[in-house]
Amino acid sequence: MRPLVWKTIKLERKSEAGGFLILLLVVLVCSGLRPVTRNASGEPGGTPCDNPVLIQVAGDVGSPGIYTFCHRPDLQELKKRVGKTGSYRWPPDLPKMKTFPSGTKVLVRKEKKETILSVMEMSAFSKMTLGLPLSLNRENEEGLTALPGIGPALARAIARERAERGGFNSLVEMRDIKGVGNRLLEKIKPFLIL
Repeated sequence: MRPLVWKTIKLERKSEAGGFLILLLVVLVCSGLRPVTRNASGEPGGTPCDNPVLIQVAGDVGSPGIYTFCHRPDLQELKKRVGKTGSYRWPPDLPKMKTFPSGTKVLVRKEKKETILSVMEMSAFSKMTLGLPLSLNRENEEGLTALPGIGPALARAIARERAERGGFNSLVEMRDIKGVGNRLLEKIKPFLIL
């Protein structure tokens, strides 16, 4: 193996000055970069949210996606952010919600001359991707498989135990399920709420 040899190269004055100017330019550009925060209406300015509320909007809208708010938005705020105009009609069997909690999915469908909203929870996989906790007592079997280390068989066992108990009162009660030990419980606890 050959030893590492450092060689010194004599630079001309022009090269040193050019390098210095490039370095100076990089420093100036980097010092001028600041993160841009957006207020609830999506315009620059404001402060970042400590606990952002994430709402998914899908269906017949111009800009489907997941929208972030600093508080639970009402329907008017949601319409303004999505950019949808026109009248919305709530389905007759759906109670009108004053505000939308984090993890809500709003599906917008156009039927003839009116727009109908359906309100549901985001999928468990979307929630996990966004860092939102899953409800151990409300999530379906398929949703439980979004948890790390939980496959279809264990999800069925959890759902069966939940039905027998009438719901879990504590996450620790999951230890009674065959296949859920202390190690797995500690691994999935941060992703669950009751």
